Amino acid sequence: METNTKRPDSIEAALKVTGDSTPDYSHLSEDEAKHQKAQFNWQQIVKSLNKTRDPKWKADYYDSSQIKHWPYAWLKKDETKRTGFGLSGTDFNCTDTVTDVGVRLLFASSDDVLYALKTFEQEYIESIIY
Repeated sequence: METNTKRPDSIEAALKVTGDSTPDYSHLSEDEAKHQKAQFNWQQIVKSLNKTRDPKWKADYYDSSQIKHWPYAWLKKDETKRTGFGLSGTDFNCTDTVTDVGVRLLFASSDDVLYALKTFEQEYIESIIY
């Protein structure tokens, strides 16, 4: 069910939809503050688009019939920066590498994924590259 509310086109508009406010990052180092703010901004973009589309929609991993969408995009490579991400753990000489998507980052609609990646490309890049 899609609502007639206009999609947010800025972080400020996303915050108006979610009703949240940007946290204070002054206690963090400059790099950590930049990273945390980028993560927060992307979460607000996702949350606001989901809320705009359907205020009652919530990602439910226990509901296999619910379709969930997340951004998986090819990013422009910056030759001056290292790339890659992952989470690794070692236990008893076994090594696992896992990359996963958090519930807060799932979209209710594939249209919203494409809109978010086009409208908020820089915010997406900043949220995944640290």
